[in-house]
Amino acid sequence: MPEKNFTLSHLDGTFFRKGNVFGVRFERILNHPTSVVWKALTDPGALAKWLAPVTIEGDTITLQLTGGTMGGKILNWKKNALLEYVWYEGSIVRWELLTEGEGRCRLVFTHSGVMASQLEGAATGWHYHLDMLRRVLNHDELPASPVAIVAIWESISRDAAARYKAALPLLDTPAPSSFVMERVFDAPVDCVWKALTVRDQIRDWFMSIDGFEPEEGYEFTLVAMNNGKRYVHFCRVTEVIDQRRLTYSFRFQNTNGITFVTWELFPEGEKTRLRLTHEGLERIAHAGADYARQNFVEGWTYFFTKLTQILSGAAYYRV
Repeated sequence: MPEKNFTLSHLDGTFFRKGNVFGVRFERILNHPTSVVWKALTDPGALAKWLAPVTIEGDTITLQLTGGTMGGKILNWKKNALLEYVWYEGSIVRWELLTEGEGRCRLVFTHSGVMASQLEGAATGWHYHLDMLRRVLNHDELPASPVAIVAIWESISRDAAARYKAALPLLDTPAPSSFVMERVFDAPVDCVWKALTVRDQIRDWFMSIDGFEPEEGYEFTLVAMNNGKRYVHFCRVTEVIDQRRLTYSFRFQNTNGITFVTWELFPEGEKTRLRLTHEGLERIAHAGADYARQNFVEGWTYFFTKLTQILSGAAYYRV
């Protein structure tokens, strides 16, 4: 591929701010299994092709980039799932892999602790490296050399840098509120908990599900049909407090943007108040009318109605 035609994709990342901590976040859906992407994130030979020459010794990683030496202590290393390490002056990079069906995965990358003045450059730089990662994984032809890329960096990054510059003011825009719904069910907490966590009971009121265990890290798939359309959701359990709280990621097939569903249970005598919080709907609004907030309001209302009917009429929930 001629280097003059090398451009960055439009798979932009987003900025985030938590108090006085700034960062940038990317999602990429890759047509490769987690094991293959993990090797590209951790194998020195592969890293040199898309990121930088690297040395990994014990719990320390060192990368030699054009702009200087980066890296530091490895904070998390969970094979095929999570890699996190110090990047520079206290900032931290985090690579998380989630399965997206057979032979596919979702890479979620965050760089937190970035100085506000460096956000635009960090976003543009990581955008470039993630595009290079995709090219390496796909065995595409690469630019001739890193030196050549640096020489034409301005032309490569101009459009992406302009988009990131325009996005920076949005950091001060309040995040949309999460969707919350509550209902009181005429059933004790243990019965409602079973309806949320036992596979066959989940199927009765919610969606088709391939399996479920209330364990952190457990991955499962939900499938719903609506007006002839099939909606596939890839999920991973992120928090479990027995009979009190359950949270899992709620990701849509072929759609960037991770949302989170949390169920909280509150005993009220022999009844249970159940609170649903669906966080992050703004992250998938870009995907079209099917992902509008009102559709989720209608969908969750429908599922709560079915759950009410099941809990009030099925004796086996009370066993």
